[in-house]
Formats: sequence, C-alpha cells, structure tokens
Amino acid sequence: MITENAGVRVQEATTCFLCGEAGGQLYSRLSDRLYNAPGLWNLRSCKLCGLAWLDPQPLSDDMGKLYGSYYTHQRSEKWQPGSLRWKLRQAVQGAVLGSANDQRSRGWRLIGIIAARLPAIKDWTGLDLLWMKSGARGTLLDVGCGSGEFLQEMTGLGWQVLGVEPDPKAARVARETSRSTVFVGRLEDASLPDSSIDVIMIHHVIEHLHDPLAALRECYRVLRVGGKVVVVTPNVVSLGHRQFREAWRGLEPPRHLFLFSPRSLRNCAQKARLEIRALRTSTRGSRSNWLASRAIKRAGAREWAPGWISNLRALTFFIIEAIARVFWPDAGEELFMIASKPGTG
Repeated sequence: MITENAGVRVQEATTCFLCGEAGGQLYSRLSDRLYNAPGLWNLRSCKLCGLAWLDPQPLSDDMGKLYGSYYTHQRSEKWQPGSLRWKLRQAVQGAVLGSANDQRSRGWRLIGIIAARLPAIKDWTGLDLLWMKSGARGTLLDVGCGSGEFLQEMTGLGWQVLGVEPDPKAARVARETSRSTVFVGRLEDASLPDSSIDVIMIHHVIEHLHDPLAALRECYRVLRVGGKVVVVTPNVVSLGHRQFREAWRGLEPPRHLFLFSPRSLRNCAQKARLEIRALRTSTRGSRSNWLASRAIKRAGAREWAPGWISNLRALTFFIIEAIARVFWPDAGEELFMIASKPGTG
C-alpha cells in the first residue's frame, strides 16, 4: 500500500530482504538533521543477519525530494590541488600505492614514506584508492560517482573510467570534472556489456539503493572473470552506533535505506554469486563520524563548528575504536568489502 510521508510517497517494508524475517523496531520518528529532508522515519532490524532498513521506504520516483541540498551536487573544496592537505594525501598515496606519473619532490616522497608507516594513515589512503597498486590498469566503473573527483583521480593513475550517478546535477558536474562518460540513473539502467569491467567501486552508495542485491547481481554480470567490486558502507554494529544510537551519523534517514553488518553484507554478496576476497571494518571515518554524531545529538545542526575540546574527544574516540578493533574486529565505523567474479558460473 502506497501512502505519503510529508509529501513523499512511501511503501511499507516490514521484512528483511535477505532472509525474509520480520524486522523488529530499532528506532522510530527519526528526522533528517543533516540535509533537512521532510518527514519522520522508522528503522527496523533483522535479528538473524543484522541488516537494518528504513520503514516505510520512499518510492524511487520520489527520492529526489530527499536530496535537495545533498553534498554531491558540487565539488569538495578540502582536497583542491595545491593545498597542503592535497599534497600530503598525494604523498601518502604515492608511498602506499605508487603513481603512474610521480612528479613529487624528494621531500614530499620522504614525507609520504614516513606518514604511510602509520597504520591509520595507511588505511585512510588505501581505502581512498581501493588498495590498488600502481601497476594495476583497466576499466573502472564508479557507481554513484557524485561530482566525479574519484573518476578524475583514477584517470590520472592510468585507468579508463566510467561513472553512474542518479542525480542529473551531480552527473553534469562529474562529466565536467572527469571528462569521462557518466550515465544518469541506476547501474541496471546503464546497459553495460557483459564482462566489460575490471573494477567496480560502490563507495557509500549501496546504503542508498532500493535493491542492493539487484545492484550486486548486475555487478556480477558486467565484471570480467576475476574482476572485483569494492564496497564501502556504514557499519551498523560499529562502536559509534553503539555509543550514539539514534543520533549516529551513519543512520542518515531517510537517504540510507539499508544499513549493513558484516554478516548481512557477506550474505548479500554471496546471494549475488560474488566471491568474498576481503571483508572487514575500518576506523577511517571514526573521528568525523564522532563529530557529526555529537552535533546531531546536541542540536541537529549541519553547520556546527567543533571546538578544540570536541576535536580532542573525537581523536580519543578514534584511538579507542582502533584499539577495540584488535579485540572486536567489527568495531569500525565503515565496512570494507572486496568481492570478485569467480572463474566459473
């Protein structure tokens, strides 16, 4: 039955799409305190696999109403070429992953080598570029490519790139940024040839999809044998969620339709016939997630500027979560999965 929630058409979703079990109520009457989307929203969770999902769910045709001020409409300013942060990031990436056209000075190379020895920095950089070594080349598809900055970066490393982006405004920016082909719509609508892609990136996108399983099955179809799909998504059983509960940044109602645990993400990939190569959590987003969750809990304001005490507490949480992962591997804020298309069907 289709009803309305503050002008957004919605449909009831009471059961887990992975195991068919009825979901228990996790949170109720959540509002969007980041980008001011309309409505009050509920979350359910499955006791068997750990999947959580929005109930009711917005219809696909009404999803645009929830993204009016979403950040993928424009390019990020914090990693602009030439800035100190950009140079440091490039230096560390060069040390960890190599570069197809390394023009860094000897000083920056040394800084990159030293910084890359720190586990947290190495993790941050490796996830940014999918842990691909400099010798890797091929065709890369970025699903939900946003403003196209990742496409631009991978082009610079020698890859042939394509993008898929449901937001026409963001897709236009992506084309201008990366000078590459960007399809507007869902991955399933791009009609890519069978076995044509070497690597597919789904970075903080699968949680926005109405049918994550259909998307992963499409990944299986378009991947070459041995090709891989890389998924990064919020971890619903993370330490941050346990601390902040309904104020946790990773929930992001109503744009995050599904939230995965390690078990449910593995289940979803296996149902798509993908072979898991790596599945773990990461503390990469711990500090920023803590700050955002704290802001949501205190005031719900998007533009809250943290002081030095909050930054220190966020850093402390990052350290605690990094230590917790040693004893409890599922503690990290993000899930990171590499799955491949096996050699036989």
